[in-house]
This record gives sequence, C-alpha cells and structure tokens, in this order.
Amino acid sequence: MNETASFILFALIATLIVLVFTFWNHSVKTSKKTARVFYLLSLFLSSGALINIILSVFGLRPTNEAFRLWRQALFHADRLIIGTGISSAVLSLLNTSRHFRSRMATESVQSFISSPYLLKGVCLSVSISFFGIEIGKSAHDSEMRLFFLGSDYTVWFMYLIMALETLGAIGLFVSRIIVPSALGLAIIMFGAIYTHYRNNDPFSDSLDALRLLILLLCVIIVKVLGTGPKTSVEP
Repeated sequence: MNETASFILFALIATLIVLVFTFWNHSVKTSKKTARVFYLLSLFLSSGALINIILSVFGLRPTNEAFRLWRQALFHADRLIIGTGISSAVLSLLNTSRHFRSRMATESVQSFISSPYLLKGVCLSVSISFFGIEIGKSAHDSEMRLFFLGSDYTVWFMYLIMALETLGAIGLFVSRIIVPSALGLAIIMFGAIYTHYRNNDPFSDSLDALRLLILLLCVIIVKVLGTGPKTSVEP
C-alpha cells in the first residue's frame, strides 16, 4: 500500500472509530474525560514528533529498531488526531441541525464537541507541527531555496511564508484569533498543495500539507460551531 492510500485508509478508520465511540457513549462525564485525554494525547504525540525532528536536524536520531518502532507508532497514532478532528467537525456541523439535536444528539455528544480541551488538542497538534516544519525548513535552507526558485517563487517569498506560518502557529494558542490564524494557514497549505500539483510532484509530497489543511478546516468549524455554551437536547 502506498503512502497516500495508507493516509486515507487510516484517517477514515480513525474517523469511524471516534464517531462510533462518541455516539455509543452516553455519559457526559466520560465525554469530558475523553476530551481531556485527547488533549494530553495531542501534547504527547506532538512533542514526540517535534523531538524527532530536532534529533534529525542535529544528526542525533537513533537508527535502532526500537526507535524505528517508536516513529511508526507516532505515525499511526497521529491518524487518531485527524480522525478526532474530522469527527468533531462533522458533529459540529450536524449539531446546527434541529433534527440532529432533537433526534440523535445526546448531552454527551454535545459535551464532547463543546469541550475546550477538544479544540485545544487539535490546535496544539497543528501548531507544533508547524513549529517542526519551520525547524526543518531552516535546517535545509539551501534545499528550500532551490525548491522555491524552481517553483517560480522568489527567496523573499519563502521567508515571508515561513514567517506567516510561524505567526499563524502562535495565533492558534490565542482564542480570539484562532479562526483568522487557521484560515490564513489553510490558504498557505492550499497554496503548497497547488504548487506541488503544478510542479508535477507525486501526490505523496502534498500529504503533510493536506493533513494540516484538513485539521485547520476542522479547527475553524469546531471553533465557530462547536465551542461555547452547550445546546440542551430537546425532547
């Protein structure tokens, strides 16, 4: 199975698992705990991925089997972040429907999508991912220059994008500017995907940008529709 197919398959499986669990659970207390656990999982996985990038940049990454398995575990566990993000966005959209709230949505579902820990977990994952990307770009400055020049962009534009990505990643930690920050980063990620497409690069080169674009759209949807006071379930 190639990298693209693997990404799509595991993302769909993770989304289905989270949706099934969310609908199966009818405890508000469990929903709140699940959101907190998701936040801690996001922190753990994001920190692990960032450490992996830093070790790689400084040439300190181990080559033993244990570390290889650790990286593989991070890769697959990360799909749970995507699945949770997509599920939360879908539930937030459905929650705008009166029929969904009255027929299908339970208080536990609404407690989960309105939990601040849910949004914080997704934002944390995206933000740290961007920090890792900027570290990687800085460490491979000459390669990045060649890529931008080969894509008919200027070097100053590369540094502008890096600065905007860094500012956007910081903005995801500030509640008031989460939506504009996520929107700006989403536009940049769409541009990255388009650039790879225009360059006739293999689609696998766009997977990181696609992953972040999906999560950024989920952040916007959950922030706008999912957070805030919970809507009581109508009889």
